[in-house]
Amino acid sequence: MFLDSTQLILQYIQGKFWLITAIVISSVYLCILYKMVIKGFRDKGVYPANGPKFYLAQAYLSFMWPAPLYLVLRITEYI
Repeated sequence: MFLDSTQLILQYIQGKFWLITAIVISSVYLCILYKMVIKGFRDKGVYPANGPKFYLAQAYLSFMWPAPLYLVLRITEYI
């Protein structure tokens, strides 16, 4: 069975929507990581006790930023 052009266009738009959504979510995570790095370097100079928490949070975010991208891609398999 062949799809007509309207269905093909709708599938194309839906695919692009999920791709853009995944890119936006991943960009937000990277932005949070960047702001945390800047804030962490400022706080580390003034309050040295914040160092370990900063590095732990930085490691967690740098590991986890692809997670929303993976989640969105897995959700699109079921739609």
